[in-house]
Amino acid sequence: MLKAALFETAIANVFCSPQFAEFIKQHLLSPDPRHLMEISHFHAACLDVLQADLDRDWPRRFRLNEIRHGLQIVWPQMALRGPAFSSLDYLYEQLFIEDGDAVRYRDGQEQDYVRFCAQLDPALVVGWKFAQHLMSPHSLTTHDMQRIVGQQQALFSPAVVDGNAVAENHVHLGGVHTSGLALLLGVLAPDGDHLKQHPQLSTLCELQRVLHALLTRASWLPESYEYGAEPTCDAALNLLLQDSLGERWRTQPQRCSDWQLIAQQSVHASVCDPAWLRQQMAVAMLAGRVAQAWLWLLIWLWRQYQSPQCPYALRVLIIYFVNRLMHLRRELIMDGQGLTRFVAYYDRPLRWGEQKPNHLNAAQVLFQHPDDVAELKVTRSKFKPEEIGLWLRQLASATGVAAPQGLAPLPADEAAAYRALMDRWHFCIHFLRIPKFQHHPELVWREARQLREQCLSQAGWDRPELLGLSSRLPQDMRRQLLPVRWVRGLDVAGDENLVRVETYAPALRWLRQGLQHQAERQAPVAGLHLSVHAGEDYAHPYSGMRHLDETVQFCEMRSGDRLGHALALGMRPRDWLQRHGDMVVPVDEHVDNLVWAWHYAGVMAERLPLAAQVMPMLERRIRRFLRYVPWMHPACLDWLQPGSMLKAAHEQFACKAEAHITGTHPETLFKAWQLRRNCSWQLKQAELSGICDAESAQALPDRYKLMKPCTPPAELQVDASTAEAVSGYLPDVRLFRDRARWLEMQKGGKPAPAWGCRQSHAALPQVRVSLSVPEHSDSRWQQQALNALGTLSDQHTETELEFMEALQDYLLDLYDARGLMIEVNLTSNVYIARLERFSEHPVFRWYPVSESVLRPGEAANRFGLRRGPIKVCINTDDPGIMPTTLRTEFALLRAAAMEHGATRTDAESWTERLRQTGVQEFRRKHQAVWTQRV
Repeated sequence: MLKAALFETAIANVFCSPQFAEFIKQHLLSPDPRHLMEISHFHAACLDVLQADLDRDWPRRFRLNEIRHGLQIVWPQMALRGPAFSSLDYLYEQLFIEDGDAVRYRDGQEQDYVRFCAQLDPALVVGWKFAQHLMSPHSLTTHDMQRIVGQQQALFSPAVVDGNAVAENHVHLGGVHTSGLALLLGVLAPDGDHLKQHPQLSTLCELQRVLHALLTRASWLPESYEYGAEPTCDAALNLLLQDSLGERWRTQPQRCSDWQLIAQQSVHASVCDPAWLRQQMAVAMLAGRVAQAWLWLLIWLWRQYQSPQCPYALRVLIIYFVNRLMHLRRELIMDGQGLTRFVAYYDRPLRWGEQKPNHLNAAQVLFQHPDDVAELKVTRSKFKPEEIGLWLRQLASATGVAAPQGLAPLPADEAAAYRALMDRWHFCIHFLRIPKFQHHPELVWREARQLREQCLSQAGWDRPELLGLSSRLPQDMRRQLLPVRWVRGLDVAGDENLVRVETYAPALRWLRQGLQHQAERQAPVAGLHLSVHAGEDYAHPYSGMRHLDETVQFCEMRSGDRLGHALALGMRPRDWLQRHGDMVVPVDEHVDNLVWAWHYAGVMAERLPLAAQVMPMLERRIRRFLRYVPWMHPACLDWLQPGSMLKAAHEQFACKAEAHITGTHPETLFKAWQLRRNCSWQLKQAELSGICDAESAQALPDRYKLMKPCTPPAELQVDASTAEAVSGYLPDVRLFRDRARWLEMQKGGKPAPAWGCRQSHAALPQVRVSLSVPEHSDSRWQQQALNALGTLSDQHTETELEFMEALQDYLLDLYDARGLMIEVNLTSNVYIARLERFSEHPVFRWYPVSESVLRPGEAANRFGLRRGPIKVCINTDDPGIMPTTLRTEFALLRAAAMEHGATRTDAESWTERLRQTGVQEFRRKHQAVWTQRV
């Protein structure tokens, strides 16, 4: 997560502090707020509240006297007493520049700007500046203002340059729309079904009352009241406060703004007239351009705030309203570490409003240039005719392309432009790592079958918005739409620590197999690629690397496939551990890590003496922890089975797993790990039916081995003379089956059972792993017992940390040789992972600006295991949750490269290569959805 600076944090605190909002709310509801303002202690009281809240939000980050001094600057004595707000002026001067009609963030200020966007919506500052322009002597005309507001790009990102199109190859369509859109929709309709369970529903309803009450008048300035009219300005404001913030709202009918009425009202066409500004907001709302309406709303509010005649109570109310909105925005912006936290932000109900404005806003963010393209990650439910029709209508609106209305075919040139629009994107269907699928591979198979049925189905695609037969000109009747070509990739997204990739890998292999049946006379369809999230969030460096290796091996990745994030292959283990501290992992995961690392240490030993040094360390620790792994005690698992006859005589039939554990070699454990690419559920089905169909053939690549006897008869187990006969049985298969039994016991969210063996006091002990002090590096390997907390302890030596880094290099070279690519999501990774600056991102290790650092012994190839860079593409991931755009990502990369010592020219050449790589990658994967009929 990015570190915050004091002044921007203090300014953000004024606009986000819930305690400050509550304080000024009570101030507004007092009998005479102007009288209270004259009390000298009021300003000090504001500072006290702001200081306490800032220190609570950033504990021990700043000294208290620094916080106080910073707040005194950003919230001066004259705050609220006049039209000035110097903090917003300061932010605009520092972060923005006017480039013709467009406002953009300043070149060279990219990192400061993105850090600021994490705390406040930049539209707040730009709206303030636009309102100032309206108050200037040489004011803009209404036409000017409409043009300028319409020209603003999402997040005020860099200018679009002809010939420099960009390609998104990893972006979730549900995570694109901006926070301003979500806030405005949430406040305008807080009683929507998706918000009924919102924890701050009362705040949303209050903000709705405030907004609709404010919108009942075009202007709340005294000049807008006719002389002698009742009520007066002050009285009207007091009624507004009591109706929206006080208790009178309980007896008042619910208000709702009539956008149609506001848009059709006759107003004086002047940018200085608040009525005209309010009308522009209504026009934007009716057009579905909610993000634009959000900017108009801010301009309208700031225009009244900046008027010298603005009543004091109105200024306080505007600050209160904006503060509450920005505090709600915090729910939409990722703040904290890890995917589990990110999933919680992604699923916040405030993010899920109407699809039309969401899609329109997403299209505006993703397709800023006529040649921009994108691979969109969506769930299977989005690959439906009606969903794609809705998306295409909003995409056409965002890009200015005429869309079919169903009344008559489009003219030939407009139809060609609309068909071209349909080829600017395709889908990557992602399966979700959610509790529903944990230990339930059969549900994953159900999803996979339904996806295949959708791809083969021809029903429902003859729609006007899809240029169906009824919406084409005669000369276009030979053209054929192939919707299946919109599905170009497969992914598994979500919390990788919740559901392992082995649950999804068999179904992914089945879905992407070639030489499949297609409808008669259908044009050929290319195979699917994989773009799988892995190694993004992990509890241990070995865990992250192993998750990546499982993804590559179990999914059978090949040339052209991509790894999403893959931070475990780039963040140096020593740096990661220093920020993470002690690691806590379940004992079975810890043993998996040790076994997997032991195998690769053996593979690397010939090239790297360091690997040979760690092998015996790893083997000793495998022996130590293996006894705590449940499926190493098969008799205990038998005892746990329902109706087991052993339950009544558990002591008589003790586990006796010691000999089994002692006789199990790490190589056997590794082979059992490799067998996890097989689906245990499909294995059970095949054994019950005796049939091997196309599904089980893909799901069980080791089916012949798995169906052999894995346990020798009892008479062979006790006779030493029959050792050769015993060796024909497969202990790795037995381990695979025992583990599958253990996992099946946890279906339906059941906790891991306490399996009763004397070797354990818990169902699945946790292991606390730390970095050892050199003189005690071997002292804890011999510890056998659980400690008082029921946990085990382990330590890594400095030698092993070096080996972890070498293993990263080895895997990078191995995956590059396989033809894989890494999807870099710069801002997303800085928000979620343990990175504090963009220059710390491992992209500079994977694909450095200068390949000189990849020479043997240099920074990016310390162990001489790499032969060159690995390909990467740049993406945004979820630009609505981690505020960014793709062009902003390239600007951040350029700035970070310069921090690494590159000149601006070299940095720009490097980012240009990355831009071209992304576009080429999209073109390689894309297939035109329109073909000539065969």
